[in-house]
Amino acid sequence: MSGVATLDEDATVDVIVVTRGGGADKTLRVFNETPICRVIANTDTPTAVGIGHEDDRTLADEVADHRFMTPTHAGEIVPERAALEREFDQLSTTLNTAYETTVLNQLTAYGNSLNSAYQSTVTSRLQELGASLDHAAERHIEAELLSLESRLETAYQTLQQEIEHEETVEEVRDKAETEAQAQIEATQRRYRLVIAGLVLLVLILAALYIL
Repeated sequence: MSGVATLDEDATVDVIVVTRGGGADKTLRVFNETPICRVIANTDTPTAVGIGHEDDRTLADEVADHRFMTPTHAGEIVPERAALEREFDQLSTTLNTAYETTVLNQLTAYGNSLNSAYQSTVTSRLQELGASLDHAAERHIEAELLSLESRLETAYQTLQQEIEHEETVEEVRDKAETEAQAQIEATQRRYRLVIAGLVLLVLILAALYIL
């Protein structure tokens, strides 16, 4: 118990191995006691326990971080520091590669999603603007057509009024000419009557003179 506790307090210790060769049940009974099991279970340093032969099993084996079958097996379970460092380097390289690959794949996926969303947004916006432009063009054309129609109607009415006015002028002119002709004819008749009267008067005077 004191040995495990002392090793656990040593910062230079990477792993604590608790092991013992085979023996009678009475000899191995100590590794079933609660105090030693509690010390092994409460260590901050990783612990590996291997007690007795392969068929032996104690409570210390159960509470340890790792259990191995025999003391010889402990050398296989607890590798050398250099091997651990090599494995760590390999795992770090693999992790970095996986991280970079994941990040690149995620960035590519985000980029594709962003481009797709951008294209979709632009296409939708262009369609909306196109529809608005078509609608505005239709309204502008309709307004222009209404304006032209109104202008044509006004011009037509003006033309009709001018035509009616021209017809009225013609009628007035014709009436005036008719009245003037009638006056001329009446004057001519009066002149003829006057002349006829004068001639008759001359004839009467001439007859009287002769008599």
